[in-house]
Amino acid sequence: MIESPANPRIKRVVKLQTKAKFRAEEGVYVIEGAKLFMEAPAALVREVYVSADFSPHVNVLEKLSTLPHERVSADVFARMSDTQSPQGILCVMARATYDISDIYKLPSTPPALLLLCEGINDPGNMGTIIRSAEAAGASAVIVSAGSVDIHNPKSIRATMGSIFRMPCVHAADWTALIQNLKNKGFKLYAASPEGNLPYDEADFCDQTAFIIGSESHGLPDATKTALTNISIPMLGAVESLNVATAAAILLHEAARQRRSQE
Repeated sequence: MIESPANPRIKRVVKLQTKAKFRAEEGVYVIEGAKLFMEAPAALVREVYVSADFSPHVNVLEKLSTLPHERVSADVFARMSDTQSPQGILCVMARATYDISDIYKLPSTPPALLLLCEGINDPGNMGTIIRSAEAAGASAVIVSAGSVDIHNPKSIRATMGSIFRMPCVHAADWTALIQNLKNKGFKLYAASPEGNLPYDEADFCDQTAFIIGSESHGLPDATKTALTNISIPMLGAVESLNVATAAAILLHEAARQRRSQE
């Protein structure tokens, strides 16, 4: 049992929890809790740590028996955890390998559905967006260089396991991405409160990409000018929706239209 927070393996996990650059360099990230552990693909699990006071369900015990794991004291586990109420089990996971070139190789049939996140800053919103994308049957989530790290611990928790199944790609050149999607025949829609086309009057049955912007500033003018702007009509004095909520509405409208077409 590891009982010292000065142990190099413990210090490495703490650094992975707090440093996005280190996570990227190592090509790994951290998950916590029995639910995520049970959903985690065994082939991507690199390290497992279990608190001395953890009382796992029988299913968790069965999976643990198939993977090498390290017991740590409750105090050390609390130091490793990113949550105020540690859940007793933590894993270091290898990242799934998706590249922007995989997006350009998507077949046109069935039509792909993409969600592009430009400047999303809140990790909870990012994780919820990824979860909503999976629920709506999206093909991938693409994230701009200025957005929060999708492997931030808070983002990972908010995905509720969708991080293991939803392809998520970082795009270094946002302008080139948009142009390449246009060249491939995608219809691109910028989500904007000022959009003159209500979202439920647009046709999302062909290859479609939604672009959503930051929580505080929305999309840059350059992005909005280059694309078709759609809006979500609202009543009362509400000026805008939470970005994750808006993304879910757009994605599920596209899913509804495609089900109706089928």
